[in-house]
Amino acid sequence: MSSLDELDGEKSVEVPKATKRRSNYDLSFKSSVVSFALKFDISKAAKNFGVSRSCVHDWIKQKEVLK
Repeated sequence: MSSLDELDGEKSVEVPKATKRRSNYDLSFKSSVVSFALKFDISKAAKNFGVSRSCVHDWIKQKEVLK
């Protein structure tokens, strides 16, 4: 038992972590993000469209499939 638990006199309760839901984006959205990223940059595209930079980077690598 930690010293904090001993001071409180209570047992700590573990709260489950919130699980992230994986998002699915349609091809037209991905194409728009890729076009924007190629015109400006990956970070701006990620911020503008609300997706991670790694998603944008992956979509750029897959751009032939997205067309």
